[in-house]
Amino acid sequence: MDPDNTPINEAGCWDPKSELLELEVNGVKETMTWQNWSRCMIGTGKYANADFDTKLSITSQLESKYMEKYYCIPLASTVNVSLLSYKVKYFTEDYNIMYDFGGLRLMRYNYNNAQWKEYVKAEGGNLNYKK
Repeated sequence: MDPDNTPINEAGCWDPKSELLELEVNGVKETMTWQNWSRCMIGTGKYANADFDTKLSITSQLESKYMEKYYCIPLASTVNVSLLSYKVKYFTEDYNIMYDFGGLRLMRYNYNNAQWKEYVKAEGGNLNYKK
């Protein structure tokens, strides 16, 4: 919704910089441009420090209204999800858009199967990834 940040494909002939949108935030109706709604929860935006329930409410309303704008609704998308494990070590723990975490070629195993079984047993059968 912010054409200054990213190109908007299939926008259906609308201008997010000037077109106004009214949403309800914590029981109060508020009107901003689509672009300003897009920016309101980041950086120094009006709701940047709002609680998560408020941000979720704004985001869900924006998603609903945004989908109503399109004459062409996307039917597929992609997501990149990775789970770091004690069993393997990646080349980097910082995601790189071109090279992922190094891929399988640069992934190394920290344990063979027998060592892994012993490690898990030593941890009481439950691994804590928050430490």
